[in-house]
Amino acid sequence: MAAPRRSWWLTALVILQSRIGYLLKRPVGRPAHHVRRCHASFSYQTGSWSKPRRVIAKVEWHPEELYPRVGFIVTNMSRPAERVVAFYNKRGTCEQWIKEGKCAIKWTRCRTFAANAVRLQLHAR
Repeated sequence: MAAPRRSWWLTALVILQSRIGYLLKRPVGRPAHHVRRCHASFSYQTGSWSKPRRVIAKVEWHPEELYPRVGFIVTNMSRPAERVVAFYNKRGTCEQWIKEGKCAIKWTRCRTFAANAVRLQLHAR
């Protein structure tokens, strides 16, 4: 039986940043007018983990920004790093939509689902 697919977002730790130091150096040449994205994948084990896990790093160089934006994903997916990042970006977008929906329902303050649906339809017009 396969283990469930789990992942955790990690903050940009110094230990992890040392593994991707080569990606954190400013690209040579004129600054691009678009976002430059780089991905790296490596194995890492912290003290509380029983085994090493796959960590994917995403480094984005945005125009007119001095420092890159860095993010880490811990996962057991075997896809290429770019596809794993795309998967979790889509997942994050869905979670934002769910959050917006929950806020809209709280905004309506009606007791039944039908009353909330009617109020949202009236407000949309």
